[in-house]
Amino acid sequence: MNRWRRVAVTLVLALSVASCVNDTGITTTVTSGEGTAPPESEETTTSPPRGDPVTELPTPPAGWSCFYLDGFVAVEAGQGEQAEAELEGLITPVSAEAVLGDTPVLEQLDAIVHLFSTNGEDPLAIALALESAEIEASPLHAIGLAGHWRLKPGTDPISRPETEILQPTATLGQSIIAVVDSGLMIQRLPDWMSPEHVLYDPALDTETVDDDPSKASHGTFVTSLIRQLAPESRVGFARALPVPVGSIVGNAEQLPPEVEYVSTELHVAEALVRLLERPEMTAENVVALNLSLGTYTCDPGEDPFMVTTLAALRLWLTSFPDSQVFAAAGNEVSTSPFWPAGLSAFELDQAIPRDRMHGVGAVNETGEEVVWEGTATTASILAKAAPVRSWATNAAPGCDLLGLRGGVDLEGATVVAWSGSSFASAVMAALTVAAVPPTSVGPPVQYGYNLSSLAFERHGSCDLP
Repeated sequence: MNRWRRVAVTLVLALSVASCVNDTGITTTVTSGEGTAPPESEETTTSPPRGDPVTELPTPPAGWSCFYLDGFVAVEAGQGEQAEAELEGLITPVSAEAVLGDTPVLEQLDAIVHLFSTNGEDPLAIALALESAEIEASPLHAIGLAGHWRLKPGTDPISRPETEILQPTATLGQSIIAVVDSGLMIQRLPDWMSPEHVLYDPALDTETVDDDPSKASHGTFVTSLIRQLAPESRVGFARALPVPVGSIVGNAEQLPPEVEYVSTELHVAEALVRLLERPEMTAENVVALNLSLGTYTCDPGEDPFMVTTLAALRLWLTSFPDSQVFAAAGNEVSTSPFWPAGLSAFELDQAIPRDRMHGVGAVNETGEEVVWEGTATTASILAKAAPVRSWATNAAPGCDLLGLRGGVDLEGATVVAWSGSSFASAVMAALTVAAVPPTSVGPPVQYGYNLSSLAFERHGSCDLP
């Protein structure tokens, strides 16, 4: 049993596995993806191996499934030759370009993770076969924006046509808060979101959102929260590029028809490495990384870990030794680990220490930590008291926060109210940079937050019954 499997078994013993209720907030260009625990289903079988592998392909575990990219498997750097020899004739080495296309950081990505084509076989079955030979491998998990998909996020973004966010007043300093998210909607952004304040690549990091008032740009909203609360800091932004939903397998049949795109952990890694390569991003001025995204792995007891995510975070934390990582703890009524926030609960790797990883849950205006469940109608999405989650090591306001929609909607609004752990994570990253140290989970008053400075707009979505 390798080290990741031992960790996974420990998690299962420590946490009771509950069914996941997924939430959604959809933009036109990036829709998030995450794992779910479906009802009991019959075991699936894999097609016969196309070669004569050393290890027979196992059947992926039943009763729990996730979403991952079809056709590829990731192997920890340094084990590529061993993996190829173990499944000779069954897998074919490929570069990151085979998945990502042409990006500026292909060489850097190929140095931290080895990718293989599975030649038509199920990537999870391939990864399990490699794991049985003590080779660290995993599918390329579809990764989502902290549960903001399939149903609702904490809430849908609520249009606020009469609301204006005042320009933050502060002298811009040298500190940078990094953000990997969907994309920036750069049209109609105010001066305090200009390229002087938000560093991004116009060719790679922007997105569009249509005029539907129920939609907003997740990346724009998150960035606007950080700029409001830490106006002395710049934001270093990179978009996790999308892939068509048709390229995702696992329990992809559970995806709703309106979902067109997802992202994967390799695309998140690509965004992180692009940030690393920017000359403005130095070890002296990068203070935090906000990841308002996450996923569940395919089986919390048996499946391989997220090799690509670990490799990218190792590189990030080594490159920026004084930075902290804030990851959304998820919005589901579930006690199954949500990654990468789950890294805050366990010392998995010396290069990824717990004291630099923070899983952030959302609290409402009265200081209660909440998650959400319900059906696909906004009226029936209800806030629930959050279950005990070992990886939710921090909490911050995440209900009815006001931020920029990105563009303008049919009602003329540029501002929306939105709820979810995505936004709690952004708040936590911003306020920590603003000299509020991370603390344990508790009401906002325990953090020294000045709640009057946070833009709440109550409409009942986060009130516990």
